[in-house]
Amino acid sequence: MESVLARARLRRPFCQKESMHVIGDKSRLAFVTSPYEDHPTSSSLTVDVIVGGRTLTVRDNIAFVPGFTCAMEYAVKYYAQSIEWLLPDPAIDGMNLPEAHLYYYDNDRSRTCFDWGPTTDDISSFLIPYNNTIYLTYFLYSENPDHATNPPIIRGEKLHYLEFLSTIYRQWKLMQEYNTSIVGSRVTVEELLVPRSINRHSAVSTPAKLAEPSDGPESPTGRFDNG
Repeated sequence: MESVLARARLRRPFCQKESMHVIGDKSRLAFVTSPYEDHPTSSSLTVDVIVGGRTLTVRDNIAFVPGFTCAMEYAVKYYAQSIEWLLPDPAIDGMNLPEAHLYYYDNDRSRTCFDWGPTTDDISSFLIPYNNTIYLTYFLYSENPDHATNPPIIRGEKLHYLEFLSTIYRQWKLMQEYNTSIVGSRVTVEELLVPRSINRHSAVSTPAKLAEPSDGPESPTGRFDNG
């Protein structure tokens, strides 16, 4: 009961949203994080993930700072080091985006986007190379409880790869600052479990220092919704 109450206390009234840290563009991809000053003795914060103007963390936006930071570190280093996620995939030739999402869901989870612990467990998301660009597609399990038998409502946003990488990089750096201030030490990639969609060996072998990407160009409108 105490843990439930503690998590509930982390959720702030809507009127206090102005104090949140916003990284990215809410109309495409953004993170909204509560200031660590609000929780001086807590290792948890609220982090909302927003894609195409929709909040994806409606069921649970409480992030355990060390674990979330570690998961983001693996993701950032993987996307910065690899180009595989940008390359066309012959396996989805002829498919539309919802079909491609469901194909990856059933056959290839390596393209999963948000796989950062309990905070993002309600999100099925993929980075899909489509028509020489990248789409971030998603559906929420809580909105599609019968997704195994009925096609879920899949939405998505067209993103420039530099915009995507820059946004998650800046959020990761913010989480590192939070982790240092709240927990007292920087999380390292060996301390916690590796996110399920990231290969441990390729992630660990990345350089310790990662060059900060410059902000990417804005993406043209490319939203879709099969609902």
